[in-house]
Amino acid sequence: MVKTHRSSFALVGLGLFVLGAVTPACSSDPSNTSTSTSSSSSSSTSSSGSAGGGGMAGAGGMGSGGMAGGGGMGGGGPSALACQMAGGICIAAGTCTPAGGTVAAGSPGGCFFDDGPAECCIPTQPKMNPTTCAEAGGLCAPIGGCLDAGGYFTSVTMGCDMGASFTCCVPHAQCGDATIECCDGQAVFNPSCDKGMLVCQFGMPVPKGTCLAP
Repeated sequence: MVKTHRSSFALVGLGLFVLGAVTPACSSDPSNTSTSTSSSSSSSTSSSGSAGGGGMAGAGGMGSGGMAGGGGMGGGGPSALACQMAGGICIAAGTCTPAGGTVAAGSPGGCFFDDGPAECCIPTQPKMNPTTCAEAGGLCAPIGGCLDAGGYFTSVTMGCDMGASFTCCVPHAQCGDATIECCDGQAVFNPSCDKGMLVCQFGMPVPKGTCLAP
């Protein structure tokens, strides 16, 4: 049995994190990480800093449009479903308010990190023409925390410069359940969420579940 360690600074157990095909989202290209064949999730935690852009954008199912996408923790759905339902994202406890968000009433809502307490943070509403992660209605969050709450990576990453294990993450509700996936040869990426629309940072958009269909 393999035990997945959920930490704020290390992404352990993210399965295949196709970094070569990851798309840009928060600063580091790790924006929506997607998986070629397998996906897995890890809950990295750490402070969400100020919602911004920059970090690594990518999140979703197990990866996301190129590097920017999102969508739960694979087939089983997000582990922090209560946080997803509240419109939040999992980040380190005590960092939500400084980042401009609001701690959800039912926090932590399933959010959990091995290296410290977590909380479910609801970011501010997105602005019309965002230039920063915060204006996009996102938070600079650990990739694992984004995935655990079913969040999506987004391409607006300015202000999220917290390192490769962080991404600008927007709540699942901004784009709803993924209806497409991004196909690039034998690699499959989850879509990212930009301005309320599911998009592919890498690969071509096809109906979900049809990319590698025989």
